[in-house]
Amino acid sequence: MKKPTTPTEASAIQRIAHGAIQTFGSTYPARLINFAVLLLLYQILVPEDFGAITTAYSILALVIAIRDLGLHYALLHEHDNVHELAPTHFVLSVSLGSTSTLLALCIALYSEHLFELFNTYLGFTDTQNYPKVAIALGILGAFDLLRTAALTAETQLQRNLEFGRLAFAHAGGTILAALVGLAVAYLGYGKWALILGFFPYSVTYILFYCTVVWLRHPPPLNQLHTFNAQAARRMIRYGVWFWIGGIPKIFIQHYDKLIISLFFGLSLRGIYDAAHNFAQIPSGAITMVIVRITATVYARYQNNRDQLSAAYRRTSRLILRTTVPISLVLALEANRWIHIFKPDWAPAAPLLQWLIIYSLCRPILDDVHALFYSAGSPKSIAKFSAAQALILLILAPYLAHHMGAVGIAISMNAIAIVGLILALILVRAYVDIPIAKTFAPPLIAAAIGTGMHFALAEWLNTLPIPIGVLAGSAIFTTGYGSGLLIVERKTLINEIKTVIRAIKSGSGFTG
Repeated sequence: MKKPTTPTEASAIQRIAHGAIQTFGSTYPARLINFAVLLLLYQILVPEDFGAITTAYSILALVIAIRDLGLHYALLHEHDNVHELAPTHFVLSVSLGSTSTLLALCIALYSEHLFELFNTYLGFTDTQNYPKVAIALGILGAFDLLRTAALTAETQLQRNLEFGRLAFAHAGGTILAALVGLAVAYLGYGKWALILGFFPYSVTYILFYCTVVWLRHPPPLNQLHTFNAQAARRMIRYGVWFWIGGIPKIFIQHYDKLIISLFFGLSLRGIYDAAHNFAQIPSGAITMVIVRITATVYARYQNNRDQLSAAYRRTSRLILRTTVPISLVLALEANRWIHIFKPDWAPAAPLLQWLIIYSLCRPILDDVHALFYSAGSPKSIAKFSAAQALILLILAPYLAHHMGAVGIAISMNAIAIVGLILALILVRAYVDIPIAKTFAPPLIAAAIGTGMHFALAEWLNTLPIPIGVLAGSAIFTTGYGSGLLIVERKTLINEIKTVIRAIKSGSGFTG
């Protein structure tokens, strides 16, 4: 039997529920606008433009991972002293951020020579595009220092459950950056569209986001004299495991892409990124939005196994039921919908299909990361991320040598499976989750939907492409939805009722 909810707890949960509604209400329109702009940018820009800027970001991400000591999580862990320790956190963050910015600038100065060395060794001749990487890396590295400095204010907002402002900062920055990127691309400035706008690490996004959070919690420049050395050491000790776990996680996210950039060129990197973008739509559309809320819920219930288990089970079920059909529809219809873009992007379709297992596993892995972070167990992330990174380090170059970009996609599928198995083993230390009951229904429903799609494949191929995409998606969705109703009708009805109660009362996050 659940313990009665205290007035304080009820108020907090209602604020979380209210924040969830604000987050969903602002984030989804922003993501839809961003996605629409991405489709337009694919029509305007060439793969080399995307490849150059995303290569710069991959290098920057690895640099950031080296200095990211998890201070954001450490400060949030100091729940009752967040505002008091804000100056200490700010000094640490800016100091480390300055180091990574300087390192990024140094790499930018020598990156062109590095790429020329790889091109000479491999016999490539398309070196003219690589200066774009150096320019982008220098600019993005400089503006990342601002984003790092804003982490203190972001943590203060999270501590106060001010999800509305955070949602506005993210959604507003996303929309503005997308529109700026589209305008710059339309004017013919190529790579500058992706440096100044569109991406969440672009100049426009960072300036907008920092402005919004700093208007609520300005940088504590007049309180720097209150720097607490003891608290600083405590935060570093707490965050070190987040750092250890974060490095392999970032390595996994970017190593495969850097192999493409260095060994196959920027054009294929842009195409591979396009496949990755579509493979990650389920995670971006569902998991990353939900995690912004559930991370706080997990942290609140980290000392109550029953409540934490209930919250995690509900979140996992929601993520799986919604992301599985999205992943499969995108893969099944890839050869048709890819024709809405310029022919340059056509090779992205088969790469997306090869990434299907990665696309299915990624959303649940993102939620597992949120659980471990919120429960204060970065060691768990370090364990399975290190295993994934080690496998990828060896497997990706080998398969790339023998199979090209397809081999790299297969290596990502392999580490996704390994990571999911290890994560589900480790997660049992914190929550009780029935594996079969959680995973079987959406997978059975997916098999039914896929079977129906394959059965009607020849007929679908006779239809005009737009109609074929709509018809194929509808056929799969019908089979998937019918399968879910057959397998777990009662559970679905109960879930819908719970969501309605949560919206009405703000207290239905567990169960």
